[in-house]
Amino acid sequence: MKRPTKKSLYEYISKKHDIKYKDPQGFDEFKSALSILKIGNQDEIDDLHMLINMDKEKRLIFRYRLATNGRELTPSQVDIHISIIEYALKYVNENT
Repeated sequence: MKRPTKKSLYEYISKKHDIKYKDPQGFDEFKSALSILKIGNQDEIDDLHMLINMDKEKRLIFRYRLATNGRELTPSQVDIHISIIEYALKYVNENT
């Protein structure tokens, strides 16, 4: 698999959310998602697939769970986080 770039992730998120995206933490999240997809167990991989298919209500519950674990995100940040996972799934699918 060829090595992913920050630029490709930033372009994907920028285009999908109509913003100028350049968050280095997002690239770290992307690399973590790639690691799970590479070496994670099937339950972890299934969880990633489930995340990208959540409706608005389930995203709100997900946001609440993140907050209870000390990671408070705005609804837009949750959407971007999920888009990063979506891009990781897409990247693996296209490059393996």
